[in-house]
Amino acid sequence: MKKAIKFFGVFVCCFACLLGMFSFSVFAKDEKEEFPYTENDVSGVSYFTPGTERFVGAGEDAGNAGAPTGYTGYVMSLKKAGNAGVTLDYSAYGIRVSQIEKIIFCFYVPQETKAVRITPDAAKTWVVNDTLESEEKGRWIDFSVGKSSDCMVNADLSALQNSEGCLGIFEFGFRWTDDSVVRVAWLDCVQIVRVVDTQAPIITYNGSDSVRVSRGNSLPIEASAYDEYDGEEKEVEFVWSENPYDDGGLLRVGEYILTLRASDNAGNTAQRQISVTVLPQDTQPPVLSFASGELSEIYTIAGTYPLIKASATDNVDEVTVVTVWQDGALDDEGKLNTGKFLVTFQSEDLSGNKTEKSVTVHVLSAEEFEKNILKSKMD
Repeated sequence: MKKAIKFFGVFVCCFACLLGMFSFSVFAKDEKEEFPYTENDVSGVSYFTPGTERFVGAGEDAGNAGAPTGYTGYVMSLKKAGNAGVTLDYSAYGIRVSQIEKIIFCFYVPQETKAVRITPDAAKTWVVNDTLESEEKGRWIDFSVGKSSDCMVNADLSALQNSEGCLGIFEFGFRWTDDSVVRVAWLDCVQIVRVVDTQAPIITYNGSDSVRVSRGNSLPIEASAYDEYDGEEKEVEFVWSENPYDDGGLLRVGEYILTLRASDNAGNTAQRQISVTVLPQDTQPPVLSFASGELSEIYTIAGTYPLIKASATDNVDEVTVVTVWQDGALDDEGKLNTGKFLVTFQSEDLSGNKTEKSVTVHVLSAEEFEKNILKSKMD
């Protein structure tokens, strides 16, 4: 039994109706509907198309043209010696190939058919090059192509996608058992079956699942979401267990649950929960310390890398240490130059509370360091 085109849950009774469905236009009953194909040779694509005679019609016109009984709506004949085919162009429809489970071509071919073929690049690549079984000839066939387990031909459809990942331009045709006799095949309809989308978007959030923030500060949470099936980024919705903001737009002191939520076009939803604790306004600066204890000045050797290590902690926020050297202290490789320099270590929390400590660094040549520093320690 022949099947109609299926896309976005809509069934259309013939391949010709596909154009009208995607453009959301309504054709009058006496208006000729067209297949999404091109009469012209397409550079880098055409293989079957040159020389193929085609007829497109329906009803009595199709019957008078020789269409076998059993077709539905409009049909297309493909007539030529050796082989015959048509260039199909789906570029305008935006059908993502990753969303296609299978494509079903309903056609009628003569017994002298050697193979059914699909190529996107003038036979350089065969997405399908299948020899039909003898019992499948001389009748209408639903020929399914794709990765689905029930497909007649298992094929990777990714070669049919354009640069945007959507179904593009390709040729569909037949090879006859001889090159000298003109044969004719009939194409009735094409069914594009989409994969059922059951996968939710992926939310990307690199922070902690437990966040502390001081009143008066902005919420330090950034997140994004992407859906592979839809092929696009999705908006991340922030859903609070209760409203955390006062009339002035500042966070109220308290504990809240923040849910990050993103949905795709099929309604699949992903979410991630974060515990947010809002503390009273923070007035305490970070605590900065050195690995070797308190320092005010040190002596070291020129041409070496700085070895002073500092760290910082804060009562509310996660903080880091910024190291600022006096101009001229370091060479292009980050090693110390000879001289006397000041290095400053700074740390700031999200409330703007700052701490800094400075150390005077005396950088000596190796000879001076050994003569003056090591010798004095030995004495």
